[in-house]
Amino acid sequence: MGLRIVILATLALTPLTWLIGSAAMAQEAGVDRTAAARALFDAAIEAADEGRWEDAADGFQRALSLRASPQIAYNLAGALVELGRFVRASELLRQVGRDPTVDAEVREAAEARRAEILPRIARLTIRVRASGAPVVMLDERQVDSAALEVPLPVDPGSHALELRSGDRVIGHQQIDLAEGEAREVVLSAGSGPTDATEQRVEAALDSSVAGTSEDPAGTWWFWTSIIGAALLVGGAVTLGVIFGTQDSFATPIDGNGTPPVIIIGAGG
Repeated sequence: MGLRIVILATLALTPLTWLIGSAAMAQEAGVDRTAAARALFDAAIEAADEGRWEDAADGFQRALSLRASPQIAYNLAGALVELGRFVRASELLRQVGRDPTVDAEVREAAEARRAEILPRIARLTIRVRASGAPVVMLDERQVDSAALEVPLPVDPGSHALELRSGDRVIGHQQIDLAEGEAREVVLSAGSGPTDATEQRVEAALDSSVAGTSEDPAGTWWFWTSIIGAALLVGGAVTLGVIFGTQDSFATPIDGNGTPPVIIIGAGG
């Protein structure tokens, strides 16, 4: 009987001992993650002070993945704003501003910063005119069908749009969006780039073809000879400039690299 009691007591204590050991290991791992997050945060602050915003954003993002902190999220948003990534920054600031556990000062700062960048976000409405169910890609990321035909928040800058059917690209466009610009794009099978240079080239070709039917001087052979002569003269002039002058490079002008002060720290 005594032996049985000892065995049962041992079995009862074993799970408790295991739980205590697991809790200690988890706490130790938590300390390691916090220490790593703090080191990343400090390095990101240093990068921000030096205007290295890509490094700052990377450091804040990695720190945030180790420790969910509204202070880290706020600073990450600040770095993303400097990089023109307003959409992601606005979402981070929105989360911070709506977190009831965050200090009122931090929430107010997040809401004020978000209000500043919202007007700078571009809006892109994508419409598809194609049979079947083609996939729309925006900068190599698939656009959900529910997000079509509505103004999507998009960062200003250059963007690539593709219309894909299986593994084939059946339509594509390149667009440039200014801050706060609203644009509507129609993607269809066979749609090509909308680059202004290509449009001018196509217009020039169209006008030259139209001129051949009105004037003998506008024949294909005539214009080919004219263009060839111009290229020869231009090449000669270019060679003369290359061999007649020395290489020179403009001295880069240093800009004002002083970044905005990030006043909110990583917290305790």
